[in-house]
Amino acid sequence: MSNTILTFTPSTIEQTNGNVTLAINAANDDGVKSLQYRFSETEAWRNYTTPLDIDQNCIVFARAIDMDGIETTQSLTITNIDKQSPAIPTNITAVSSNYDVKITW
Repeated sequence: MSNTILTFTPSTIEQTNGNVTLAINAANDDGVKSLQYRFSETEAWRNYTTPLDIDQNCIVFARAIDMDGIETTQSLTITNIDKQSPAIPTNITAVSSNYDVKITW
């Protein structure tokens, strides 16, 4: 019997205002019977077939079941998605003198 190794490969770990594509892989010397994922501990498991398109920060849970029926679980927290636009400054004033402009708000 050997241990199953679960790995997560996100398309980026840098801050982004776009989606993150997440690949999940399971490796076991004796083979893997199934690979599944879910987004909460109470949600039903879904079969993993293609990389996931993640559009918001979340926790992704993965489960691999080896040929002996032994389960291995792991999770990854996605925290680098920020799709909120920055606030527009209000009360802007500009003062110029000798080609310099000072802007404050």
